[in-house]
Amino acid sequence: MFLPVLGLFAFLAFALASVAWFAGELVLLSVPQAALLAVPVFLTVMFSFPFYPRAVFRQRWLPVALLLVAGLVSAMASLLAPSAADDAWLAFSAPPLLIGTMTALVILSVIGTIATVRGEDGDEIIDPLRAQDETKPRQGRRVFLVFVNWLFPLLAIVIFAMTWGFTALRS
Repeated sequence: MFLPVLGLFAFLAFALASVAWFAGELVLLSVPQAALLAVPVFLTVMFSFPFYPRAVFRQRWLPVALLLVAGLVSAMASLLAPSAADDAWLAFSAPPLLIGTMTALVILSVIGTIATVRGEDGDEIIDPLRAQDETKPRQGRRVFLVFVNWLFPLLAIVIFAMTWGFTALRS
């Protein structure tokens, strides 16, 4: 769970940096904003405990509630963004943060892809009546898992393009 959580953190930082870069400002972070942005990361970390995924997926409404909470908290975090550098707890220059977080996202995706390609899926449920040589993982499933490894960089590009588009519309 460490790599996906680190990817989520890098993705959130990339989104903040892309908005600041197009606005020509510093990335400003307040303490309440940082606390609110930690909530989606915390909700993701909880999946490393065995009881949490079982509880989440047993209740059909709980995954929807978790997504809504993460979205609401993220919206509230944007409302608590400091307007001036004097009000900020931390201030970063946007270009190095953009480059650093995108590099981290790509590295994490490469690591995840290597682990997916090299790894055997011992958790796959197979029919016990099938012969042992037929239990190899399906190729389509592996392609899907590789695609999932690259979701954060792909979504970061989408966020960057959307931010650029909205900035161009304002001008």
